Formats: sequence, C-alpha cells, structure tokens
Amino acid sequence: MPQAPSARDRILDSFENILINQGERTATLDAVAAEAGVSKGACSTISGRKRLWSMASSSASANSSAPMW
Repeated sequence: MPQAPSARDRILDSFENILINQGERTATLDAVAAEAGVSKGACSTISGRKRLWSMASSSASANSSAPMW
C-alpha cells in the first residue's frame, strides 16, 4: 500500500500548483496551507514563504530540464 504524501510534499505540491495556475501574487501561506490541507502554522513551521520559494524552485529544477517560466 503506497504511503500518503508527507505534509512537506503536500505543501510543496500546493505551492507549485498555485504558482503555475494562479501566479506568484496568490501564493500566500494561507492559500498554500488551505490547498495542502494543513494549518498556516504547520506550513510556516515546515518552511516560511521565502524558504518555500527556494525549495519549490530547486525541486522543480531537479525534476525537469525545462525552465519554470
């Protein structure tokens, strides 16, 4: 049976989805936390917004040879 994605993975996936579909101005901690199904505090604790941006950028570049934009 496959494991459920970790909260960190859900947060990163949500952040990436919001960036791609709605733009960077809507990628707030509130929006990411709501989409990931975690509290804003959990989202902030796992990774603040600046760190989240860095993690998402490095994750995307590691998973794809194409630029994010």
